[in-house]
Amino acid sequence: MMIPLVSPAQDYIPTVIEGNSWDIMITVLEWPFDSTWVTTTYVMTGDTTINSQVYKKMYYTDTYGTHYQSCMREDADRKVWQNIYGYSNEILMYDYTLQAGDSVLLGYMEPMSMYMHVDSVTSIVVNGNARQRFWLSVGDENYTAYENWIEGIGSNRGILTSGSEYFVGGHDWLLCMSQNSELIYMNPCYNDCSLYSAVGQLKDPVLTLFPNPATGRVNIADYGMLTGDVTVIIYDNKGVEVMQTRFSESRDSGIDVSSLTPGLYYVKIKSDKETEMHKLIIL
Repeated sequence: MMIPLVSPAQDYIPTVIEGNSWDIMITVLEWPFDSTWVTTTYVMTGDTTINSQVYKKMYYTDTYGTHYQSCMREDADRKVWQNIYGYSNEILMYDYTLQAGDSVLLGYMEPMSMYMHVDSVTSIVVNGNARQRFWLSVGDENYTAYENWIEGIGSNRGILTSGSEYFVGGHDWLLCMSQNSELIYMNPCYNDCSLYSAVGQLKDPVLTLFPNPATGRVNIADYGMLTGDVTVIIYDNKGVEVMQTRFSESRDSGIDVSSLTPGLYYVKIKSDKETEMHKLIIL
């Protein structure tokens, strides 16, 4: 007699939970790329309401303390949304209902209208629980990039940078995910939750680009740190210089970017005191 084997239904594990935290290795955007990195911890704690939607606040920790980054929410349809300062609307970061063969337009893909394709959906056991794992890819005839999500944990690219792999070029990687300081998951490609390159931990950025994403014009908040002649160099996502401008510290620090096509760019800002690289999304 044959008895059919039926697996018990898997309980869905949400991503947006008070006390969740992620350790992300972030490559510093300086030539040569992928040669210097630091670890930043993102923590989900506290609520905020935007347009009648309740979000969990996301903070990041650096040597200067803890700072507000953005906020996230998860709806009943198993979709995770992020609301970032400068964006008029929330952006889709994860959709845990996707099936193999589906395509999805994620937040950071939106300016480029690039869809990620779900190659397969598998299962992985994390902390004693079976979770869905989504394998995605995006590309064209010149370059193909890959990303994977784990239910309740997020992307291997980092919790806040799902959908950015095609443009970021390998700069963000998930190291560990914890819940109320208890380790839940460690990326098997690494053996530590806190990694720094040989040069040690670099100082944190003191400049800010706003709005970011931008349309037409972007400004530099220098907090008095830019002195003398200032040089701003903008690179595209392949590292090719597309714009350069110079100005004195006394001049308005706004930059006209209306000639740039939508996409992700790197902005290098140099003065007597500071040299920093920043990511900039043009809409």
